[in-house]
Amino acid sequence: MMIKVVWISLILLEIGFIIVLSLDYWKSKHQLESVSWIKTGLIGFVTNFFDVLRIGEGGELRNRLFSNKIYFLAKRKSEFA
Repeated sequence: MMIKVVWISLILLEIGFIIVLSLDYWKSKHQLESVSWIKTGLIGFVTNFFDVLRIGEGGELRNRLFSNKIYFLAKRKSEFA
């Protein structure tokens, strides 16, 4: 009985999370930057792989995303210059 209660509560929390995430996405859809889903997915995969091995402690993701942000900002500034 207790396992069913835990499963049902997890399912309800997941459905609530999906609803909140979807509503937030639809509200701010026009404010999102265009990014490569493949590049972001690969960064996430590599980061999660090394995180399982306890290598990097999430620093890898921060560094790669930060370097991409700097690249995009520099590219954007050069377009307007």
